[in-house]
Amino acid sequence: MEQKLSVIMAADVVGYSRLMELDEKGTLATLMAHRQELWDVAVAAHHGRIVKLIGDGMLMEFRAVEDAVLCAVEIQRGMQTRNAGTQRDRRIEFRIGINLGDILFEDGDVYGDGVNVAARIESLAKPGGISVSASVHDTLGGRLDIRFEDTGAQALKNIGRPVHIYNIVIDDGGSEGAALMAPPTQEIRENPPVKSSRTHLYVSRFANLSGNPDEDYFAAGITQDVVAALSRFSGLNVIVRLPRPEPQPQARTTYYTLEGSVRRAADRVRVNASLTNATGEHIWAEKYDFDLVDMFDVQDELSRSIPAALNVKIEEAERYRILAEPLKGSSAYDFYLRGRHIEKSLKPDEVRRAKEMFLAAVDADPPTPADISGWPGWIYAN
Repeated sequence: MEQKLSVIMAADVVGYSRLMELDEKGTLATLMAHRQELWDVAVAAHHGRIVKLIGDGMLMEFRAVEDAVLCAVEIQRGMQTRNAGTQRDRRIEFRIGINLGDILFEDGDVYGDGVNVAARIESLAKPGGISVSASVHDTLGGRLDIRFEDTGAQALKNIGRPVHIYNIVIDDGGSEGAALMAPPTQEIRENPPVKSSRTHLYVSRFANLSGNPDEDYFAAGITQDVVAALSRFSGLNVIVRLPRPEPQPQARTTYYTLEGSVRRAADRVRVNASLTNATGEHIWAEKYDFDLVDMFDVQDELSRSIPAALNVKIEEAERYRILAEPLKGSSAYDFYLRGRHIEKSLKPDEVRRAKEMFLAAVDADPPTPADISGWPGWIYAN
């Protein structure tokens, strides 16, 4: 079990039971679309990860308070746009709560007082609104042009102390008094910022091959769970492919694409998934067959097995790719990254290859005497 200080964002749907009673399949399909097309993209773009899905709600972890707040604002603004043409009694609206506190991590799940406080703060947020704890408010300070509404200390259910809560004033584009919350987000949503040293994995929405459009929500749910599980791998930039053409990475960027399909018939479901590299070469493919006793059991199994297989296959493919590339025309940093990727291998040939790449990095960017003073002997002995 690991404990650390983290930023946790909790969210759930306002009036979910009422919406499900009005139109169960329609509500599920719309909710899945919001999650895939808005939530997944925004969370990834702001360096967050979805750690837990709880019915109509979810928990997300972020590296910094700024990331969590800007992500929440982007989502609530996006929901305003997506709900614009929907009847008021059919709109899906979220409450969001954000807290900075100690979190316990175990077996991919999160626990602790920090999580509980985030969930309780979320329950007090207005529909379509964002509430944060004083720890978030004070940490953020004046670094963003954000207005807060001070609600004072609040008694939270099952929390033994009052918690000071602030509401974020969201600019809806129609109020002069609302503060500018975040920079325009369209560019971020279409081309999320990613770390160049990590491998890009594009995930396309799993196609519904059942012949019944009412089953789209089921395929979208599988996509959602797989993306959430994949985002936990630190070596991957997981990017949800949007319904419009996705801008391609630069030529030297490594990326893979995951595609899949779902076919549901009576009490059976078949899921196909495949992984291709940047040249369209098939790296991995698998077929999964289930007796559809419990839909959530199917989604849980796929969210475990597919990411586990991809992690192994992508790591293997990257290692072979790096070993096959010539040591010419690369920068010092590129040599360094390639060496780091394979340096922990137990195979003698790959260990030697990693050493060659580190030495090539030294040749490409010669060090100063001060740099060399801290290096291991084998580097400058050669």
